[in-house]
Order: sequence, then structure tokens, then C-alpha cells
Amino acid sequence: MSAELKTKHMLFPVVMISLALGLRQMSMTIVAPFISTYCKSLAGYTPLLAGLAVGAFGLMQAVLQIPFGMLSDRFGNKRVLLAGLSLVIVGFVVGFFAQNIWELILARALQGSGAVIGVGYAWVAGLADSRNRTEAMSILGAFVSAAAALAFAVGPLLRGVMSVSWMFMAGAIL
Repeated sequence: MSAELKTKHMLFPVVMISLALGLRQMSMTIVAPFISTYCKSLAGYTPLLAGLAVGAFGLMQAVLQIPFGMLSDRFGNKRVLLAGLSLVIVGFVVGFFAQNIWELILARALQGSGAVIGVGYAWVAGLADSRNRTEAMSILGAFVSAAAALAFAVGPLLRGVMSVSWMFMAGAIL
């Protein structure tokens, strides 16, 4: 297989993985700035629990990155990536239906449990040969970072037309 054909063959899966992880990043970033104020509208609100709701996502991300990497080595990147993205979607749906602060904390923990960004990078690195790996990794990085940057512009616009709970549903759809 020629290098050019190999690059074209690699490009489609790299872009699809990048798109999936970019949309995941966008959905997480769209709703993030509004979590702390949204907490005030929920039953059982305290500042401490609001902080837990904000931090639950990052804590679960930090704790589960390595286990997800180990699971991807055992079961394959595709299965683990889909499982992680499913957890994120479930977390968004739970966030949409949350009536109290504890349900929101659960939702944020579930969203953070989809800690698959490392799995995506490993998958992309495995798809590319050594000459194209940097390019493949930069495509993924560009998608994820552009999605996060775009989310900071789109989030306030969405918040102007929908409630935070509906933003959770928009995140699940993304």
C-alpha cells in the first residue's frame, strides 16, 4: 500500500473519532459555565454541594482515565470509547431530569465517568504509521480544542433561548 493511499485510508477514521470526541467536548463545555448557578435552583442546594456538583466531573475524569486505558487494551478502543460516550449521554439525560442537587451530582459524576479522551488519542495513534502520527494526533487535538472554544461562544447563546436543564438534553443529543 502506498504512503498516500495509507494516509487516505487512515484519514476517515481519524476524522470520525475526532468528530465524536470534539462533540463530546463541546457538549461538556457548553453547559459547564452554568452549573454553579443552576445548582441554586435545585432542591437541597448548599454551596458545598454545588461545588461537589461542579467538581464531580473532573474528579471522575481524573480517576477513570487510566482504568479506561487498561480496558481499551483488553476490550479494544472502539468498545471502550462507545461505552464511555454512553456514560456521558446517560449523565446528560440524568442532568436533564435532575430535581435536586444530589441527582445533579450523580449526573456530573456519570458525565465524568466517560473518561475516554485518552482512549481516543491512543486509538488515533494506533491508526497512523510513524510518519503520519503527528498529523493524525494534531487533527484530533484541533477538533477537540476547536469544539471547546466554539462551545464558549455557543453556550451563552443557547442559554439565552433555553434553560440549563434543556442544555443538558442538547448535550445528550450532541
